[in-house]
Amino acid sequence: MNEQTMTEKTHAIAVKNREIATVTGVSEVLNFDEEGIMLKTSMGTLGIDGEDLRITRLDLDRQEVDFEGKINGFMYAQQPKRKGLFRKN
Repeated sequence: MNEQTMTEKTHAIAVKNREIATVTGVSEVLNFDEEGIMLKTSMGTLGIDGEDLRITRLDLDRQEVDFEGKINGFMYAQQPKRKGLFRKN
């Protein structure tokens, strides 16, 4: 495996007609069923809400997931706020 494959890939979501999607920058599939998919991405945990969802391709070496079904929405889990250098703790 080369060094580029080992590093985090740019995260992107491409959706066609709310029925077919590709997500890049995926390091792990946390959970999935027909109504939702939960992915760990380079930009945080991504939840996909829908109906009749199914993963059609999973390539974790390339950090890519393809899925299809009726896509109702995407939501990122809130990440904890980082404490800044100049912020009082």
